Amino acid sequence: MPSSFGSVTPLGIFGTPAAGAGTTPFPSAGNTLTANPATGGAAPGSGGETLTANPATGGAAPASVGGAPFAVAPVANQAPAAASASAAHYYEATLGPINNSGASGVAILAQEGNVLNVELEATGLTPNQTHMQHIHGFTNGQPSVAPTPTLDINHDGFVASTEAETVTGPELLDLTLNPQLAVQQHAGSESGGIYPTADANGVLHYQETFAFPSGAPAASVLQNLGNRAVELHGMNVPPGVDGMTSATYDPSMPVAFGLLHEITPSTFTFLSQALTNGNVG
Repeated sequence: MPSSFGSVTPLGIFGTPAAGAGTTPFPSAGNTLTANPATGGAAPGSGGETLTANPATGGAAPASVGGAPFAVAPVANQAPAAASASAAHYYEATLGPINNSGASGVAILAQEGNVLNVELEATGLTPNQTHMQHIHGFTNGQPSVAPTPTLDINHDGFVASTEAETVTGPELLDLTLNPQLAVQQHAGSESGGIYPTADANGVLHYQETFAFPSGAPAASVLQNLGNRAVELHGMNVPPGVDGMTSATYDPSMPVAFGLLHEITPSTFTFLSQALTNGNVG
């Protein structure tokens, strides 16, 4: 049985978009994006570009950006400008594999007041299966930490949800297709939640908006989002794992995990457009 999580291929961004990139269309065919030393980002062109690396931001240059998937370097110390409590805040989580699942992806979040928008793409999932997904965290301000194989207390070769939650924190928000129900559930409740299904290639696309009414039970997720994490579940496991008596699909088994960190508005726009165009994978 597997006893380690395997390697992680990070997903994130190549450098930082230039100032004003939030209103610039994502490149689609032929030109070159050049580094802008003043902003530490790439100057937008007009069609199907390649990106050049910017050492100042830790960005790595992809081979191309015109529809081809790209693996991205982690965001390097991009502290957002100071903003009021009511201003929008933006977050990214790079999803890496857990339990040797081979799954990876990226999630981006935009929060303004009591409204939270979530966009997510993941690959390497079990095809044609429903995959539960949540935002995890602690309500006491403790930051989430990535689970490791050392948490496999029962030594079955897998880190189950209950084992992982000792460091990730419990489920605070169910990332379902019926968000109006999710915001009214207590943390960790999944009754009635409708989760997305990966396609025949094991790819999952997800986008939903959660509006939290005053006093909504799940609203605690909005506090300290930068200390929280995104986790996906569901994979085939052999007999004896997580109480299973035969080889089966375990919908609760963690398969991908990423810590949330705050990003700039222009970086969020860059990633959102990349997700829309299928350029993250």
